[in-house]
Amino acid sequence: MGAPKLNVEKQLNSYKNPIDALEFYYTDELVIGLCGQLGTDLKKVSEEIKQILVNDYGYVCEEIHLSDFLFNEEEPKPNDDYERIKGGMDLGDIMRSKYGNNILASLAITQILKDRAAETPIDDIDKQNFKSRRKCYIINSLKHPDEFYSFYKTYGTSFYLIGVFSSEIKRRKNLQHLFSKKDHIYINDLLKRDNESNEPNGQKLRSVFIKSDYFIRYSSDKKLTDKLDRFISLIFDFGINTPSNDENAMYQATAAATNSACLSRQVGACITDENGIIVSTGWNDVPRYGGGVYLSTDKGDQRCFCRSWEKCTNSTRKTDMISKIINELKNIGVISGENSESQSIVEKQVEGVLNKNGIKDLIEFGRSVHAEMHAIIIGSQQTGDKIIGGNLYCTTYPCHNCARHIIMAGIKNVYYIEPYPKSLCLELHKDAITENETEKNKVRILMYEGVAPKSYIKFYQFISDDRKIKVKGQAKMKLNPKHRVHLESIPEKEAHFFKSVKDILNFE
Repeated sequence: MGAPKLNVEKQLNSYKNPIDALEFYYTDELVIGLCGQLGTDLKKVSEEIKQILVNDYGYVCEEIHLSDFLFNEEEPKPNDDYERIKGGMDLGDIMRSKYGNNILASLAITQILKDRAAETPIDDIDKQNFKSRRKCYIINSLKHPDEFYSFYKTYGTSFYLIGVFSSEIKRRKNLQHLFSKKDHIYINDLLKRDNESNEPNGQKLRSVFIKSDYFIRYSSDKKLTDKLDRFISLIFDFGINTPSNDENAMYQATAAATNSACLSRQVGACITDENGIIVSTGWNDVPRYGGGVYLSTDKGDQRCFCRSWEKCTNSTRKTDMISKIINELKNIGVISGENSESQSIVEKQVEGVLNKNGIKDLIEFGRSVHAEMHAIIIGSQQTGDKIIGGNLYCTTYPCHNCARHIIMAGIKNVYYIEPYPKSLCLELHKDAITENETEKNKVRILMYEGVAPKSYIKFYQFISDDRKIKVKGQAKMKLNPKHRVHLESIPEKEAHFFKSVKDILNFE
């Protein structure tokens, strides 16, 4: 399918300004993806989005369940909920392995293209003359990064991903109700597989979640409507929208992370006082003599990438530990010292056992001060006791080494975006740390909620100078999305996915 050439000759006479004429090429269509861990009530989230868009903004909404593409006449959908979910995971792994990790997204995009064609007169289809639609597709739900990239690269700024977080307690309760005759071991297996499967083509929800444009902490139905209403107001730039203290602080934490030259990962942190005023920021990097951390402008930079070995000291140390353990096992005769293929297999098995039982998760051999510690030290030096009773915003869930400093500093709440499975915070400090939002006598570590730092400018930066005029009499039914995309390229992009699906699955 070639690029659509919209027939606008008849329209041009009605436009005095060519910029106004170009508006004809833009579409009001929206694609909203949902992402949430197994047990999260995404059905309720989807229903609320539909209600707001239909009733307030005059949209037509259609929900596409990616899991529906997994079942057919040969593989019918089981009636039992456990078998349906487990079977869906099995089929998803098979389809991604056979057709590519974005296969389910390709099928959904193909469906959208077919809907567009069905709603367009035949003559206009022949001319590839597609019109803007006030329509929203809700994709429920994304489980792999390649699915995210497929929608994002096709629909650009008109695609939004919502990351919905529910506590593990609530999700387990929902699943236990769903699987009334299954014990906890079945739920544990599904939760682990859903979050980050060991299979190369398995579900990678954790990697999708952090790409969200907007995060929602779903704790009760009562607050859900207000949270989604705010999100949709941002899409349409309805009213006066400015960042919350939480959003501003997490944006600053993310900006701080870009200072890091750590070879493992960039992490940023921001501390606010109890009134939400920013006290300090920090990032993970190697400390230098005299205070602070090395900067790129420093002479004699001694960070790991500048030193002769150019390797992460933590990773190198763990590798050396494993080598020494294997050599010791050879010395005492537990492992044969012969250099053979079977010997190499045994050594790999031993290495796997050691990594599985904790060596891989060791974090104390790195040279970098962690972002949280950096922010706490700077905050204490510059503002004294203002961090007591304050909040810490960190791009990644804090490790157990930082946890002790967070507790001692008197911080009340920690907000994070990216999980960190190595952390033993709750195991080592359950007397002082909790993930329970309602528990107030401990440091609460909570999933961040609000506009994602990556979308901060997208949602809050002005793109026109008519703000005063708009606020006086905005009518939601007539509002266009703040970021509309050019309709000319969308059907052509969709056609590429249609072609790949048609060739692979012999679709008509």
